[in-house]
Amino acid sequence: IHFTVIGKGDDMEQVTRNNLLYDYYSTLLTPRQRQFFELHFQYDLSLGEIGENAGVSRQAVHDLLRRTLNQLEHYEQHLGLAARDQQRSVLLEQLEQGIAKDEEKSSLLPLVHKLKEV
Repeated sequence: IHFTVIGKGDDMEQVTRNNLLYDYYSTLLTPRQRQFFELHFQYDLSLGEIGENAGVSRQAVHDLLRRTLNQLEHYEQHLGLAARDQQRSVLLEQLEQGIAKDEEKSSLLPLVHKLKEV
């Protein structure tokens, strides 16, 4: 799988996914990968700006971010934490809606709300 670095104005769904995967797996990245990822995706610095500040070429920043995105996707493919969390959220929402429809089980609704907070 090959991913490109997302720049300004690119697909917001991909940017959101990149940040979601970063939330789950950032601790598995090197400090430099974390720094460049945050500068580009969270602080919206261009590759050139990051390179200038770090004393490396724009291409070096691009390559590191591309490898970082590939690594994040690799972690997700093998560990699946983001997908499982998304499935859990969907199931909790369905459970909550089902309980809300059934008056007899409404005492379970507070438990569902607590599960959502975890």
